[in-house]
Amino acid sequence: MCQPADKGGKRCLRHSAASNAEVRFTFAKTNATHDTIYGILKQLNKEGRKMDAPELAEVNAFLDKEEFKVKLDPDLTERDRKLILKNLEKARQEAEKQGVTGGAFHAWKNVFKKTVESMKKPLFGLVATGAVLVALTGCTSGALHNTNGATNAPTPSGTPVAACSTPNATKLGDVVPLKEVKDSYGEYCQTTINPNSSALKYDASKVDTASLAKYGFTEADAKEAQKNALNFYSQEFLDSSRLDNSTVSDMSWYKQNENLFNPTDQKIYADVISKKPNALRAYGIIVADALPDNIVRNGGPRATSTAIQLNKVYAAKTSANLPAFLVVDVSSTSSYNPSNAAIVSDYLKHNPTKTKAELQASNPELFDSNQVNALLLTSHTLLSFYKGNMTQIAGSSANYSVTTAANGLVVGGTN
Repeated sequence: MCQPADKGGKRCLRHSAASNAEVRFTFAKTNATHDTIYGILKQLNKEGRKMDAPELAEVNAFLDKEEFKVKLDPDLTERDRKLILKNLEKARQEAEKQGVTGGAFHAWKNVFKKTVESMKKPLFGLVATGAVLVALTGCTSGALHNTNGATNAPTPSGTPVAACSTPNATKLGDVVPLKEVKDSYGEYCQTTINPNSSALKYDASKVDTASLAKYGFTEADAKEAQKNALNFYSQEFLDSSRLDNSTVSDMSWYKQNENLFNPTDQKIYADVISKKPNALRAYGIIVADALPDNIVRNGGPRATSTAIQLNKVYAAKTSANLPAFLVVDVSSTSSYNPSNAAIVSDYLKHNPTKTKAELQASNPELFDSNQVNALLLTSHTLLSFYKGNMTQIAGSSANYSVTTAANGLVVGGTN
């Protein structure tokens, strides 16, 4: 219960400003009942009750990300947007005066994802949008400037090879083989967007032409950004050297791929990655640390199939001090077949309060040597571009999770 004003006035979990913001956002995106959402919030709070209380800086960083997410989300009504932003601002004041418990912080960060999982529906169109990195880092860096004129920087596209070394390599859904890669675990086949994928086809109904015109972008910009975003998304976001290899550092991956990012922001990305642990995951730059290491190394693709969906192309501007950007909004689901032992190990790594015996009692299929348990990586991602340069990424943001295909058990790390 909330404390009376004469005893400090500390708000309970249900009536705290941050809870109000997260519940309203979750309701607006999923249409789950308020009782359902509050029940999940309460359960998450209980689940995280032994977690350390976050530092104020950590709470403010979370609220920063939530604020930019709400400002950018095209699906929210203006009324919901204003109310959520008002509650997020109030949440800063409450955190500073009253502090935040580990359980409450855990609940705020996860209530949306858990609500979506409880509905047992695909995440397409339901996953929270989130801030582009340029907006999130721009509020602390001050180093962002618009770039004028196109560049001749290399794009992340490539000519797919006929096949890598497995017979099913050309039957992968919305991706096709690109090239063979060798790493510390062996060989695998990196993939790229399938030229026949519907996600790659230009669809005017998914382009917000009014926002393009408002911020000075053209239909040609939208077409080029869509193509280059999907190349980056398929090759690096979903299928990078960091996907299932934690021996590759975040900075090592970035140094190899720096030219895929807008020159204006390359230093910002480098600074964030060098200072923030797990930055690739935390800022939704690519999928990292969400899957077991060494999913498979048989010369073929690591994912057995991938479905990619283009949701929307639009332009936005988050601040008068920052340039406008064009956003490509995509969703995807990829399927993998790691060993049961790898799934169990990864689950326990990401759920340290659980024991192997508890997992075996609740999910005996993961311990059945005769049963194959597929993992699904589901993601919703925004990739942005500055005016005049539709070939290099100016910002990125993503929400993704890893679950078992059979019963939706959350296995890997989420961002």
